[in-house]
Amino acid sequence: RKVKKLEAAVASLQDERERAVAEGMMDGEKMYEIAQQLDVSRQTVDKIRRSMIRNLAWIMYEDEIRGSLSA
Repeated sequence: RKVKKLEAAVASLQDERERAVAEGMMDGEKMYEIAQQLDVSRQTVDKIRRSMIRNLAWIMYEDEIRGSLSA
């Protein structure tokens, strides 16, 4: 159930680079491999990864986040 929720969240990412990083990570690729595929530095992949994780958390747990903010 959790994997399906994660896969759906990844598919709904708006940024193509975030989606590529997420899919690469899910496929077990190393960060330098993802960087080569995107033709960016390893540091850029790390920045994209941090943004992607933030966005995935929002997508996957939006209801819980909104609930805790309004409490």
